[in-house]
Amino acid sequence: MEPFVVDASLTLSWCFADEATSYSRAVLASLGTTYAVVPALWPFEVANVLALAERKQRITQDEIARTGSRNS
Repeated sequence: MEPFVVDASLTLSWCFADEATSYSRAVLASLGTTYAVVPALWPFEVANVLALAERKQRITQDEIARTGSRNS
């Protein structure tokens, strides 16, 4: 399967259950057989959203660390 481009909003839907969709779950599952590429700004966008989510107590540092280790 060809690689595909994943943007920050799709990636972050994997971190927040209330934002997950059947499409986002299918994309995550497909990463077992293919790979994704991301735009150059992706790390900055993801870091910004995670920082804001932590500030708003929507996610904890431990959850961020677990998410990062799961996806690497």
